[in-house]
Order: sequence, then C-alpha cells, then structure tokens
Amino acid sequence: MKNQETLKDIQQQIQSQHAQNTEKYQDLRQDILDDRKHSINGWASTFLFVFSVVSVFMYIENKELQQKAEISLGNIKKYEKDAKHGLETIQALPRNPKQKLTKEAKQGVEKYGTKLQKLMLVARQQKDYKKAIALWQDIITIADYEDDKKSLVGGYFNLGYSYNELKEYQKAIDAYKKVIKIEPGDYEAHNNMGDAYLKLKEYQEAIGAYKEVIKFTSGTPVFIYRKLVDIKPDDREVIFADSNQFIGIGIADYAADDTFKTYYNMGIAYRKLKKYQKAIDAYQKAIDIKSDYYMAYNNMGVVYNILEKDQKAIDAFEKAIKIKPDFYEAKRNLNSTLKQSKEQ
Repeated sequence: MKNQETLKDIQQQIQSQHAQNTEKYQDLRQDILDDRKHSINGWASTFLFVFSVVSVFMYIENKELQQKAEISLGNIKKYEKDAKHGLETIQALPRNPKQKLTKEAKQGVEKYGTKLQKLMLVARQQKDYKKAIALWQDIITIADYEDDKKSLVGGYFNLGYSYNELKEYQKAIDAYKKVIKIEPGDYEAHNNMGDAYLKLKEYQEAIGAYKEVIKFTSGTPVFIYRKLVDIKPDDREVIFADSNQFIGIGIADYAADDTFKTYYNMGIAYRKLKKYQKAIDAYQKAIDIKSDYYMAYNNMGVVYNILEKDQKAIDAFEKAIKIKPDFYEAKRNLNSTLKQSKEQ
C-alpha cells in the first residue's frame, strides 16, 4: 500500500515537472517568436528606409533624365524644322545664273546642302567664266557618277551659260543639247540654244529651238508675262537692218517665262531669212503678250520699211516712241521713214 502511494507521488511529481517544463517551453518559444518578430520588423524598417532613399534618388535622376530628354526632343524638332526649311530653300535655289541668289538661299546651302550642292554654289558665284567652266565640268562628273539627274541638268545648263558668256556659242549649244537629252521639256535650254544659234547666224536652227520653247510654254497664262520687268537698254544691242539705214534692235536676253522675248528673237531670225511676213507675225505675238514691248514695235517698223509699207512702218515707230519717249533708234527710224515717204 505504501509502495503504491510512493509511486503515485512520483507520478504526480513527474506530471508537475512536465507541466512546468511545458510552460517554460511555451514561454521560451514565445520569447523566440517575439525576438524574430522584432528582428523582422527591424529588417523591414531598414529595407523600407533604404527603398525610400533609393526611390527618391531614382525619382530625382529620372526627373533630370526626363528634362534632358525633353530638351533633346525639342532640339531635334527644331533641327527637323530648320532642316526642312533649309531643304525647301535649296530646292528653290534658282538654276538660271541670271536669277539673283538670295542670302537665305546661300545660307540654306551652306548649312544643309550636300558637298555637291555647296560646290555648285561656289560655281554659281564664280565670275571668272573659265574657272566656272572647270568647276561645272567637275560637278557634271560627280553628278553623273552619283546618278544625280537634277544636278547633272543644272551642271550642263550652267556650263552652257558660261560658254555663252565667253562667246563660245557652239560649245554652249553642245551643253544645252545635253540638258535637253535628259529633260526634253526644258524650255530655258531650248531658248538659250536658240539664242546661241542666232549669234552664229544659223537662223533656221534658231527658229527650230524657239518653236520648242513655245510648244512647252504655250499653256502658261499670258498675264504672267505682262508682270515681268521692263526691258532696259542694257538688255539689248543695236544692229543695222540688212543694207538700209534703218536701225533694228538685236537679240533680247531671256529670263524664266519670257516667252515674248522668244517670239521677238524668232522675228529677228525670220527677218534675217527674208521671211518678212513671218517676222511681222512673230513681233506681233511678242506684243500680244507684252503690249508695251517697244523693241518689237521698232523692229516691226523696220520690216515694214523693207516691204515699203511706209505708213505701217510710221505707225509702228510712233507706238514705240509713245511707250519709250527717249527711244533714239525708233526716233531716227521714224524721221528716215517720213523723209523717205515725202520724197516718193
């Protein structure tokens, strides 16, 4: 019995000890969990702090990058706009050497032009035509190699002009023929070639070239030509008509769209071929386009004198003088016609 009680006491002690150990374990486990929680919270706080700092720096850096990107984008757009304007300026660059280069056109080529376009600008401004010819020949070689038709046409056109200024008319004609081979409808090249033929006294060839000009410009409204600048004395040369004492006016320079001058020069060629009525018709066409074209009236009067139609000659000379009161040639022709008419 005593042994049983002793065993029971021992069991109770064991159970009590076990309960104490379990309680201690639970307390220890809770302490460990609390420590872990504090540790995790500490690391989380540290992480959040670091993340916040990094985020702030990233925001600042991104803001700076964004500002730089916006500035760069603005610069790109400005450059694109300037480049587009520059390209338009280059494309509007006049090919005809008689047309003045604007300051804007020069700056456009210098800033945005290709090496070939810059070389063409140098050649355009060269007043020594022998040097200009050498430059244009180089340009033609480069343009041909690069298969740049537009520059090739411009090169041959200006080469022809330079030869013409040196009075090497056949070489000028050969250059203009190159232009026409590439661009058959280039009426300026046809016209300049006609002028060169006229200088060489190859009148039929000149007429053929002028007819091509008229063919390619016949659809252009007449009012355009009436707004062109007046012909100045420097634009003409005085010649004597055939073998009589009447003064005719020679070939007129040609500018873009000056079809009235084409008819006028055709009239000179017809007169030289003694096709007088065709000459009169050509002069009349010039007057129909430009009603104050006093040079055409004067030359028409000269042809009427050749045909011995004195009154028509007088009328033509008087119209020329009415338009240009100080027109010496027309006054002299009128006086000669009046004197001749009285003697008959």
